[in-house]
Amino acid sequence: MNDYTLTIKSMVYGQLFVDTIDQLRGNSAFKQRIKMKGNNYSKEVEKFLNTAYGGGETESNVLELLEHCEREIEKIIEEQVVFE
Repeated sequence: MNDYTLTIKSMVYGQLFVDTIDQLRGNSAFKQRIKMKGNNYSKEVEKFLNTAYGGGETESNVLELLEHCEREIEKIIEEQVVFE
């Protein structure tokens, strides 16, 4: 796997984590700190992508990829994860 693929993969995981944390109920200080760290991480990776692989298309490509990954993850959880 090349560096670009690994970076995109990291970005997707980081952003999906932040989005999922955001959906949790409550407003604890711990949740807010984790969310802030996740957002900062996502911004740093996005800066790296735009600098290293720029051209202005990175953000829209990442957003499309995030949406696709989120749908697929939700489908897998709904179809395969058993909550006891």
